Amino acid sequence: MGDVVTVRTAALGDAAEIQAIYSPIVEHTAVTFEEVPPTIDEMAGRIEETLLGYHYLVAERGGRVIGFAYAAPASHPCRIPLIS
Repeated sequence: MGDVVTVRTAALGDAAEIQAIYSPIVEHTAVTFEEVPPTIDEMAGRIEETLLGYHYLVAERGGRVIGFAYAAPASHPCRIPLIS
């Protein structure tokens, strides 16, 4: 049963695990436009704000968050317009 992955709606209590997944991506890659990883409190605020109108999901295995995904409007700050 330890290999079973479940997907559920994120909760504010998931912020620390999501932040731990996301921080190295911000610090060591160029796939995000953020330069400084958000704090756990900032991540909790993002979860709370997103859930007001969109989905925020976590993948969980063995009681641990192993991934996350969320929806956001096209005007979200982490998106840039296409230049033609």
